[in-house]
Amino acid sequence: MTGRSLEMRKAIGPGERITQARRRNKLLYLISSLVFGAVLGASFGVLDQRPGNRGFFSFTTMTLDPGIALAMAVLLAVGLIFVPLYMFRKVDELAVQHNLRAMCAGWFAMMGGYPIWQALAAGGWAGQPTALGIFLLGYGVTIVTYLVAKWRT
Repeated sequence: MTGRSLEMRKAIGPGERITQARRRNKLLYLISSLVFGAVLGASFGVLDQRPGNRGFFSFTTMTLDPGIALAMAVLLAVGLIFVPLYMFRKVDELAVQHNLRAMCAGWFAMMGGYPIWQALAAGGWAGQPTALGIFLLGYGVTIVTYLVAKWRT
C-alpha cells in the first residue's frame, strides 16, 4: 500500500502541487493570524495599567505606556490593514470578489450603523454609540457577509 501511494504522489502534476502548496500556505497563514491576534489581544490585557476590573468591555478605557501604545498601534495596522491587503494578491478572483463584497457590506454597516444607532440613542432606545461598538458592528457584518458569500458559491 505504501509503494502504491508513493507512485500516486509522483503521478500528480505541477498544477496539483501548486494547489497543495497554496492550501498549506493558506492554513499556515490562518493559524499564524490566529496566534498573532491572540498574543496581541492578551498583551492588551496584560499591559493595561488600570487597577481593578479588566473585562473585555472596558477595552475603551484602557491605559497603556505611550511606547507600548505606539508599538501596539503599529502591530494592529500590520495585522488589520497591511497583511489583508497583501493577501489580496494571493487569492483567486472569486475569493477577491467575496472579500470585496464583505468589506463593502462592513463599510455600509459602519457608515449607516452610526447614524441609526445615534437616532435610537436620542430617542432613548439604545445607549450612546461607542467606537468599539461601531468597530464590532462593521467587523461582524464583514465576517457574516463573507461567510454567506462563500457558502452560496
